Amino acid sequence: MPYSTYQDIEQKLGATKLARLACDDTTESVTDVTPQLRIETAIEIADARIDIALSPRYDIPISGEPPSLIKYLSIDAACVELSKHRSETYTEYDKLFEEQVDKRLSELCKIGIPGLTATNGFPQTVGIQNPLSSRPEWDDEDETDPLAGF
Repeated sequence: MPYSTYQDIEQKLGATKLARLACDDTTESVTDVTPQLRIETAIEIADARIDIALSPRYDIPISGEPPSLIKYLSIDAACVELSKHRSETYTEYDKLFEEQVDKRLSELCKIGIPGLTATNGFPQTVGIQNPLSSRPEWDDEDETDPLAGF
């Protein structure tokens, strides 16, 4: 079961931005895959990334409904994956955003995720501030928006 859905990503980016990210080029045409398939592939890549990061501490993939921390990281990582295939949208902001996703995954593996059972002798959680509390957003008014000008 994926950690996030098409609808989750559409809610974060909006339908227009999501449609633009799912296209191949600046002409906004789709030549190799459908937008739905491209988005599903981005979610699969994001979720695999999460699984790899959390595998030392948890049995993966996470079964059932994922904790909200994992869902939000899946959404963020999928957005970065969507942006990567279009060079004009993959900006320094996206690289920073991707680094933040990786940092949060690393933190979650160290401190634990409430509601998930740790394996390999790890303690359940280590009571540290929520690593998503400073989660960056793609704001429509942000000048560093990777789709500004489209």
